[in-house]
Amino acid sequence: MNLLKRLRTKPQHFKPLLHAFDPDELMLLFPELGERQDEILNADAGLRNIEDGEKVIGCVEREFTRRLVLYGQFYNRRRAEELVKAQFGSEHERVEADENARRFDEAGDALKELMFLAIKQEIGVWDQNLAIRKDWKIVSIKKPEMPEMFRRMFGGG
Repeated sequence: MNLLKRLRTKPQHFKPLLHAFDPDELMLLFPELGERQDEILNADAGLRNIEDGEKVIGCVEREFTRRLVLYGQFYNRRRAEELVKAQFGSEHERVEADENARRFDEAGDALKELMFLAIKQEIGVWDQNLAIRKDWKIVSIKKPEMPEMFRRMFGGG
């Protein structure tokens, strides 16, 4: 079973890991992070403002959790760069870029899962949809509604 699937199905197994984890140890799991550490940690987090209907329920305090956010964003940017290469590169570049984009997507997903697990553990909230906003505020958000067309198709209302 891969890491991402275990994070989703058995998050309780990762709780002790998060308390003992040194942010620098992530370099062992995600080697690209070590190569561009200064760039990543000095990047603007690009967090959005709090939106109407969102309720502030905490703040990301731990450096480890903040790094997970920044690392996940790094992989999202790398994925986007590779998708551009896949679109406009030579045949060889396209094949390599597709593979890199897939790898970066998986790494970003794993880091995102770890980040939300760390946040939920940090603030003790497990039953809400959460988001990170400007100034590292943690907000509770409404679960996105299924579009009307899909609700009718799948019997959701």
